[in-house]
Amino acid sequence: MDKTLLPRTWSGLLFVAVLLGAVCWRPESACAVLFLLALGVLREFYSVWLQTSLKWKWLAMLPGVYLLGITCFFLYGQAGPLWFAGLVPVMLALMALELFSSGADPLRRLAVIWWGVAYIAVPFAMMMHLATMPDGQRLLPGFFLLTWMNDSGAYLIGITFGKHRLMPRISPLKSWEGFWGGAVCALLLSLLLSHWLKTLPLSGWLITAVLVVVFGVFGDLFESMLKRYLGLKDSGHFMPGHGGMLDRFDAVLVSFPMVWLYLMIC
Repeated sequence: MDKTLLPRTWSGLLFVAVLLGAVCWRPESACAVLFLLALGVLREFYSVWLQTSLKWKWLAMLPGVYLLGITCFFLYGQAGPLWFAGLVPVMLALMALELFSSGADPLRRLAVIWWGVAYIAVPFAMMMHLATMPDGQRLLPGFFLLTWMNDSGAYLIGITFGKHRLMPRISPLKSWEGFWGGAVCALLLSLLLSHWLKTLPLSGWLITAVLVVVFGVFGDLFESMLKRYLGLKDSGHFMPGHGGMLDRFDAVLVSFPMVWLYLMIC
């Protein structure tokens, strides 16, 4: 048996309990926890990408923090949409700082900073938006449950029966057996969610599950590609058996924007 299974299980259950508790309690608590998690993921992302090229790494977080903060104020009627345009002077300030920086490759630093905004801050802002919607206290937990069921099913089926590698060049441990095992688990859970959480019909939960599975594995593989490029095994040490915060949210960061778009148009 995999030696990381027990710590992975306990740390995962604790994380699930805290996040679901905050999301289900009140929209305000959901936004607060999501904001803190986003800060942690942003910090980890910039730490691994700018560890040798940015002296003041916390400056890289300013655009993402601004976007998340304005999103919170906007969702509760304390700021108008024009405040989002404040990202422009923030970016101009970072560009001006690069004029006086002695470090090499300023364009790479600026590109990484805005990549972090699009890759991390925007999906978390979308989660905050869903959390404040009338059915958000059911839809957002349903999304997380589908994600974790897919991840757990893929992990358990993969380590037990995995023989055919999904994409060995990027992630040598992921298998097609794990992919389909996670997909079956997520689809079965969507059947239950259609009865427990009646915010979506059965077809809606099934489509959500498919989006979670397809784009979740894409997000997982994408982050594996980034770690391979950087020569890292894990992005950090946030949770025993799970790696860093970016490792924990790699599937969410890609799959949730697709789910959010589906929910907005369905």
